[in-house]
Amino acid sequence: MKGNELTREQFAELLRTAGAEDVSPDATDEMMDVVSNYALYISRYAFQVATHSGRRNVEATDVKLAAMNVTLGAGRLAGGVVEAGIPHERGREA
Repeated sequence: MKGNELTREQFAELLRTAGAEDVSPDATDEMMDVVSNYALYISRYAFQVATHSGRRNVEATDVKLAAMNVTLGAGRLAGGVVEAGIPHERGREA
């Protein structure tokens, strides 16, 4: 995976881009861990999608589907699909 890895400074820059004026080293390390775990979770889900389709190779559509499903699940855990950026009808369970 050499060449595609984000540096500690790039992770800190992501937090600054989101509005943080200053980012502690601990926050940067935590962001790196969270993103790594999230990516691994999506990767495993994408592989499940591929194997369900009878393949062992993961395609871009598998990754997109996995990321969408993981994001929607996170939104539901956070209190509804609105947090995931998906509008929903009031009074209707997602």
